[in-house]
Amino acid sequence: MNKKLQLTALGIIILLGFWLRISSIAHQASYWNDESNVALYARTLLQTGEATDSTGYTTGLYQSGMYYVTSLSFVVFGVNEFAGRFPSVVVGTILIAVVYIVTNELMGKKEALTAAFFTSFLQIQLAWSTQLRPYIWMELFTILIVYYCYRSAQSKRVIEKNIFIALFLSFISFLFHGIGVFNGVIIAGIILYKSLRDKHYAALGLLVVLGVATLAGILTTPFGSREMLLKYYTDTLHYRTFLLANYLWLLTGALMGTYALSKKEAQKMDLSILLAGSVAVIFILANFKVNPRHVRHSLPAFPLLYILCSVGIVWLGEILHSMLRFVQLDTKIDKKGFLSWFFALVLFCVFPLYRHKLILSPQSYYSINADVRENPLPDYKTAFAKIKTLVGDNRDIIILDSWYDRVLWYLPGQTYGWLFKNPNATSVATAEEFEALKKNRSSGIVIVENWQSLASENLQNHIRETLYHEFDQGTVVGNENDSWTISVYSWGIHDQPVENKQYLHD
Repeated sequence: MNKKLQLTALGIIILLGFWLRISSIAHQASYWNDESNVALYARTLLQTGEATDSTGYTTGLYQSGMYYVTSLSFVVFGVNEFAGRFPSVVVGTILIAVVYIVTNELMGKKEALTAAFFTSFLQIQLAWSTQLRPYIWMELFTILIVYYCYRSAQSKRVIEKNIFIALFLSFISFLFHGIGVFNGVIIAGIILYKSLRDKHYAALGLLVVLGVATLAGILTTPFGSREMLLKYYTDTLHYRTFLLANYLWLLTGALMGTYALSKKEAQKMDLSILLAGSVAVIFILANFKVNPRHVRHSLPAFPLLYILCSVGIVWLGEILHSMLRFVQLDTKIDKKGFLSWFFALVLFCVFPLYRHKLILSPQSYYSINADVRENPLPDYKTAFAKIKTLVGDNRDIIILDSWYDRVLWYLPGQTYGWLFKNPNATSVATAEEFEALKKNRSSGIVIVENWQSLASENLQNHIRETLYHEFDQGTVVGNENDSWTISVYSWGIHDQPVENKQYLHD
């Protein structure tokens, strides 16, 4: 493949990938829980200069990078869903180019185009490139860190500029999410490997410094505790479902790629160990250490899987080409092996196309639950617009919710409380406590989640049985196959002289 054709193909992949992403966030679909959390902190940062929620609570270093980036986007585009998600679109598009550049340098042109194709069009990439969450950033940081770790592995000096670049990127990644620790583990592995390989044992002291710095960073987050450091999980159900039901084809290609690399020169053997080892580290820590139910924490491994799978696909293409050569047909139909590679790529795309894991046309919403149903996705934006109609300008009407951030984000300044115990705000956890609160409040709105919730089942049932049912709100537009609903109830609302009141009940 000549350079002009190669760059043309890459340009098409990047431009179409950007279009698929930007056209989706233009619909400004409702934020889900974790998105509104980031948006809330970013808005407060914009308003006050401090990354806190409206109660003054801060998460320390945790996700501070996301808050600042999102706040900057709010300055440019306004405080809305498009602005919040735009940085993820930009980074998701840049990631396509970075995957191509890294793969092209380490492997070759065919592998680079294959890996870029997966990065651009896989549904999981589109979904997380259009969310106000840091996971697409973590993918970018991880592939760059692994690249610089590989360059460092080629040097005889344990401590040199590539390892410092990797350490710097690892620190920045930690500011976007706590799973940036994964990158520190990968870097530590490279330092250990080089120290033992080249017998520079004094450099092992850097591991102690790295470990202390990592521990200190973890302790600055809301989750940093002795219990958290010692805790581990053994459940693998979600990850087995996630990988075997959806990405067995990708794992197969990655295993083929690992094998193919290991059969090449010694440098490629090092690369295969680094790539496969990094993937293993990320999945092990994500499943057994962080949370076995949140498969999104393993996303940084995916660009590495695309690289390995691309090697496997090209290797399969070479086998097919050698078969043509054996029957003396290669010079007639596939002189340079291009068709054999393309056929191998198409073969690997059959399953993801059939399962809608490859997306080639724009959609209004790319569901983050397409692989594993783990995040509730009701249309909170529409629900709170209806609630705003109910309460009008009366900020004394209390809104009770089962999550921390939604009222604060959608109705800033409104009186609020929680349907679970929390010392930082008005909260009720039992039917008795709820009735006691009602005696002191002439009116209120209650949001009930119709799934396993922080609110107890008994309290939810009491609310359903005793309050006025205003409306149910379904999932976001474009996510109809993944049904999520919340139910909104009230007391005293229709006895209040609320301005512009509309009756929204069934």
